[in-house]
Amino acid sequence: MRFGLEALVTAVCLSGVAACRPAAGQASNKESPPLPPGPPAGLERVIAEQDRASLAALPPGPGRVLVEGNCVICHGATMIQQQHKDSAGWVKTVKQMRAWGAPLPEGQEAALIDYLTKHYGATGQ
Repeated sequence: MRFGLEALVTAVCLSGVAACRPAAGQASNKESPPLPPGPPAGLERVIAEQDRASLAALPPGPGRVLVEGNCVICHGATMIQQQHKDSAGWVKTVKQMRAWGAPLPEGQEAALIDYLTKHYGATGQ
């Protein structure tokens, strides 16, 4: 099950973040504080360029398509590239991501884990 933006905002709000607004259908007896401004346009461009570069740096192979379609839809490729896990570590991570809503079908888990372990395995393997 994937979570939409509203479900994510609701979950964050339930965790006690002060700047949350009530979810659809919920009443609020207090005014929400204004949200802080986003990053300046220059910083947004730098971040976008870094995201494109890290995505382009993903090694070729059948697992790359799985990473692009199931992992980087929620976080940047840099998050994956910084990890160095053995097979058991990637199994645990992939299962957790699926529990959090990654759309990866069970039948493709092994191919994704093989790709991640091959390219981002534990150092010293």
